[in-house]
Amino acid sequence: MNLRQYASNCRELCDPIRSVDRAADKLKVLGIQWDTLTDLLLFSGAKVSSEIITKRSVMSVVASVYDPLGYLSAVTLPGKLFVQNLWRNELNWDEELSTEQRSEWSRIVSELCSLSQVSLTRHVGYKPTATCQLHCFTDASAHAFAAVVYLRISDNDTHQSSILFAKNRLAPMKKPTIPRLELLAVFIGVKALNFVQQQLALDNIHIESQFLWCDSLVVLHWLKSNKPMRVFVENRLRTIRQSSALFRYINTSENPADLATRQVSVAQLTDSNCIWWHGPAFLFLNQDQWPQDHIPEVDMSVQRDVQTEYKALVEITAAVADNDSQSSVIEFDRFSQLNRLLRAVVYAIRFLKHLLQKGLTSERYTQLGVYARFCSRISSHSAISAIDLSVAQEFVDSQVQAMHFDLVFDALSMGTRHKLVDSLNLCIDNGLLKS
Repeated sequence: MNLRQYASNCRELCDPIRSVDRAADKLKVLGIQWDTLTDLLLFSGAKVSSEIITKRSVMSVVASVYDPLGYLSAVTLPGKLFVQNLWRNELNWDEELSTEQRSEWSRIVSELCSLSQVSLTRHVGYKPTATCQLHCFTDASAHAFAAVVYLRISDNDTHQSSILFAKNRLAPMKKPTIPRLELLAVFIGVKALNFVQQQLALDNIHIESQFLWCDSLVVLHWLKSNKPMRVFVENRLRTIRQSSALFRYINTSENPADLATRQVSVAQLTDSNCIWWHGPAFLFLNQDQWPQDHIPEVDMSVQRDVQTEYKALVEITAAVADNDSQSSVIEFDRFSQLNRLLRAVVYAIRFLKHLLQKGLTSERYTQLGVYARFCSRISSHSAISAIDLSVAQEFVDSQVQAMHFDLVFDALSMGTRHKLVDSLNLCIDNGLLKS
């Protein structure tokens, strides 16, 4: 069998091979076009048809841009946002776009068709003797969040930096806060670093260190904080903290990920001064010339954003502490067995029943009225019945709920909203929270 379609960027290697056995100078490698003469990766523009513009045809055009490594993320974002707006406007699949929408789509298509002007040098300059680092930059806007990874290669005080991988995602339609979107950007940045390092390890490329650069002071403060956060933030911080990357602050003006969170034209992306392809200028300098490793002072608005995710927990804790000080007539934590606790509760309620029957109206005993519904159901004779224990169990349940879910009781009483009420469909039944 005669092997054919040889391709290489090395002319000395290709010259001895017969022309009939050589591949064309431009060929596709894993779906991306490669020019072997210039050693450039080339990109194709979107495939546009002349049919009526509907949501179906719009999604077809947006999906026709093949960009598995995210190199074109900064330019393809407007198309993705346009599709999201079509979903938000609840257009049917084959419903024709309005005049205003067609005008906006025409501008987006013009940019997508210009992607053929974009090219990228394939070779990143790696040598076996060089030292390699991975640098990930993250950012978010109201519309999207993104992460972009660069390989920094150092050899004899010479430094090179090249883009390896990028990813951006649209902000959910429910519009989370900007700090949460910034956190999501760091979250996918950590995953991107792990993915790139695993792929480079397949080629025995050792990464000396990883850096993750973020321009969100709120997220950086969350990473340094030991305070418990709300579930959404806490779960993502737990994953982020498992990364071996060093987290550093970067000014927004030097952050290349910023380009993938806003609308950028092909002309801007192909500009020779664009930081998208090689990262900020300091990556080409020695490490002692990088931005200082410290978090700048924050103003009151940033402090408010930092505290937002744990403020509610602090308030709940304080409320529980306050309720503990005026809690049940019995200290539950003195009992190690439930049966003993219930029997003690029966005797305590019998004693309260005796006080209420005597008609004590002293200010010291006015609060005993709240236990009247339990006293009327407890027997007065010495033997403790199963009904007595059942009433005692209900008493314990009501006291625990009152101590730890007072905010839920307040919400149900005043008709205001609470996340537990909404998620569990809670109501008050005979003094107890039930679903």
